[in-house]
Amino acid sequence: TATAWIASPSTIKHLYFCRPDMLQNALLAWSFAAACVLLTQSTRRPTLWALVMWTAAGLAALAKGPMALLVPTFVVLGLLFGVGTPTTEAGSKAGPARWKTLGLLWGPVRMALIQALLLVPAYVAEPEHIGRTLLGGEVGNRVSTGGDGLGRLPLNALRVHAFYFERFWPWSLGTVIACVAIGLRDIRQHPLALPLLWVVMLTGLLIVVAGESGSFNAPAYPAMAVLGVYGLARVIAQNRPARVQPALLSIAVLAVVVAAGVNIRESFFSRAAR
Repeated sequence: TATAWIASPSTIKHLYFCRPDMLQNALLAWSFAAACVLLTQSTRRPTLWALVMWTAAGLAALAKGPMALLVPTFVVLGLLFGVGTPTTEAGSKAGPARWKTLGLLWGPVRMALIQALLLVPAYVAEPEHIGRTLLGGEVGNRVSTGGDGLGRLPLNALRVHAFYFERFWPWSLGTVIACVAIGLRDIRQHPLALPLLWVVMLTGLLIVVAGESGSFNAPAYPAMAVLGVYGLARVIAQNRPARVQPALLSIAVLAVVVAAGVNIRESFFSRAAR
């Protein structure tokens, strides 16, 4: 899944531009992974994982800004809906002990302190730049981009999904297969319900405040990589006749070859590379 995440045209472009997007996405990937471990109660050291999750989320906010709010939103939604846990445990998910285990009482404060360590002294030194350019221009304008009324929501939805499919090709095809395979029945208890929740949550946010760039989709790529590899495995592992399974395997290999070709082009021959 890490290979699928890195081997995407959008990632290659960001590496070339040396933009902070990739640092933000890497830190959000750490936060997402730690949140999955905590929500599925897969560790005997929840405090350590909570520390990793909130610290990475705070640093992600420092790298880029508002996208880091995905982390507390994801944790709260996963907790309230009991996503990714057996039905027998879902009823006790939202108890005070679980909130404490997930660090929801101190985690957001830690995120805010990480911001303050840089923004407060920076504001003292350059109040005009921090207030108007950074917070007002870079953050405020980008959050409001695309929010021009309900009439734009259908167009925003098409744009966001088109960016998903184009920028994360060919792994986006595996993601679609995974979503179909998971279905809606008992989706909350599916092992991959949390990656799916992450993608759906980010998609909903982008439809409301979608910009003109596909860069905003990138935080979903780690979760899409997990789903994409699962979808690919479901296709290859089917009990098919002897003549069909080699054909499906050939398609999978072809997809990887296409991905390599696209990335070589983006790395050396595209407009971004030039």
